[in-house]
Amino acid sequence: HVSDVLGQQEYSDAQKKLDAFYEQEHPQRQITIVVTSCTVPPSASIYITGNHNSIGNWNPSFAMLSKNSDGNWEKTFTLRKGIQLEYKFTLGSWESEALDKNGNIQANSLLEIKSDTTLNISIDSWKN
Repeated sequence: HVSDVLGQQEYSDAQKKLDAFYEQEHPQRQITIVVTSCTVPPSASIYITGNHNSIGNWNPSFAMLSKNSDGNWEKTFTLRKGIQLEYKFTLGSWESEALDKNGNIQANSLLEIKSDTTLNISIDSWKN
């Protein structure tokens, strides 16, 4: 173990420097997702899912958005700069994922985390 070779204090100091460097190079960013959809059934909710723990690692019912008073659905995540986020929207299952304007299942959306960002997304229809 590295701490056995360096000694606990030296290891702790080195880890703190590494953590500070990582934080400087990959600071946390706020990503806000705002979805507009007039076709969500009254008893349903919108979820985002994708390739990151914070959005469920492709679990279609993990990260639920909250419905605002204006009728939009919203959620804010904190992610590190440099992450390549791949995501989709569902109504809680793969049988109810978002469709594109032609009624086809949408390809995964991509976002490289660079800065605080608000994504405004409109979804016209859902599978099923």
